[in-house]
Amino acid sequence: MLNQNTYTLEYFVSKEKFSEREELENYVKQVMEKFIKDLTFEIDTHEGNYLILHITSTSKIIDACHDKLDIERDWAFRSKDELGDFLRESAYPILANIETTLRNFINQAMISVLGFNWWNLFIPENIRKKVEAIEIKAGKSNTKLHHPIEFTLFEDLIRIVTAEFQAWPDDRIITFSGLVELLSSSNSIEEIRLELENRRKIMSFWDNVFSNYFEDKEAWSQLKEKIENSIIPIRNKVMHHRLIREYELRELSEFNDEVNHIIGTAKHQLSDYELEEALRSANTILGMGLSLGIAEALQNMASVQASVFDSEAMKALQNMASVQASVFDSETMKALQNMASVQASVFNSETMKALQNMASVQASVFDSETMKALQNIANTQNSVLINQLPKIIARNDFRAKKASENNYNDNDGS
Repeated sequence: MLNQNTYTLEYFVSKEKFSEREELENYVKQVMEKFIKDLTFEIDTHEGNYLILHITSTSKIIDACHDKLDIERDWAFRSKDELGDFLRESAYPILANIETTLRNFINQAMISVLGFNWWNLFIPENIRKKVEAIEIKAGKSNTKLHHPIEFTLFEDLIRIVTAEFQAWPDDRIITFSGLVELLSSSNSIEEIRLELENRRKIMSFWDNVFSNYFEDKEAWSQLKEKIENSIIPIRNKVMHHRLIREYELRELSEFNDEVNHIIGTAKHQLSDYELEEALRSANTILGMGLSLGIAEALQNMASVQASVFDSEAMKALQNMASVQASVFDSETMKALQNMASVQASVFNSETMKALQNMASVQASVFDSETMKALQNIANTQNSVLINQLPKIIARNDFRAKKASENNYNDNDGS
């Protein structure tokens, strides 16, 4: 790819580092000793307070200069880099092909799974606003024939489709309503464990939707790492005229071949089952994204602790995992049925008033008991309930067994 043409590298060098021309000359001869016969260099003295170092040689030796000269920005500035210009010019079409290939695949896959409105369904508002700003600058005549993905910064696009979501993040505090919902769908500790693992599963469009298009899912997954850790950093160097090295151009060329090969193996169309799986994963991720979007608004209300509830509601919550609906008295059952959307009737009037004004009043508004409860909301953990789960379920099994025996005895007696 590279030729044997010669290139010039030029630095402005501070006289605070090398006060005399001869001092810089000796330094270059020393550090470039291995290559000195294959390069030419000159040093000019500027009228100001710096020297100008010119080095001319082949691409291999100019590239080695970046390591050997050990230049630091505190005392030198790269004013000319002909090899760098050549490398960036060579890298640009390679990057363009990588970006275009990935954009086309992502757009096609998203349309197949979510439809033409996928952009509005999935793309975060901050990214949409950034794209809209770019579209305004481009002008209406230039935007109407282009999909918004074509105006999306490549780094933003990759960040979006590789973003990872969890239904229940690892640091989530299990709330009462969440615990009841979990228990209602489980019949044993093992089922609870499996359900928790499922809810803590990390998902992304890259790994759970797009992967359906590939037989070699591992190669597709590894491509994500290479894009994030290598292609995007090289792209930024090219686009912002930063130093780029020969080995990076070679890597970029290899990445391009790999992207073309992997995308070339993508299925043109998913089977009905694969499409159903992709759609299910997409909807799950979209639901997680929505949950994250409203999480900030709900985070305080979701963690209301036992101290806020009156005694009857608290009794219901403490026993919620241990018995079936038939065991509850009517008041307890009513409390449980409404637990996810706790109504004002569950709270006493003073507590309800405090909660309704939580965001806008000072401590003086609350009575002492309510204030104490609210101050402890964030600190009260759910560990007690979690530790009691085995006992709770065992107690539930015992009660169910006794109820079954009683029912059998009654039937036998009849």
